[in-house]
Amino acid sequence: MRALVLTFVLLIVLATASWLLADAGAPAVVALTIAAVKALAIGWVFMELSTDHAVPRVIAIVAVLFVVLLVGGVLVDVDLR
Repeated sequence: MRALVLTFVLLIVLATASWLLADAGAPAVVALTIAAVKALAIGWVFMELSTDHAVPRVIAIVAVLFVVLLVGGVLVDVDLR
């Protein structure tokens, strides 16, 4: 129960930080980093990837790699135009 409450507080703090930094004009890298930390916290605690079998962990890692591949493709596309 304690981990759930701490994760909830962490998510609220990160959402508030993301909102305040967006209003301050922070770069997109900051927002993506905050989003990655929130996704990691959700996966680790709420989806219980820390105690689950290997298959859900592998699926989560492959999903993250696909997102990195897609973001990298967009960045290369924007850079080459």
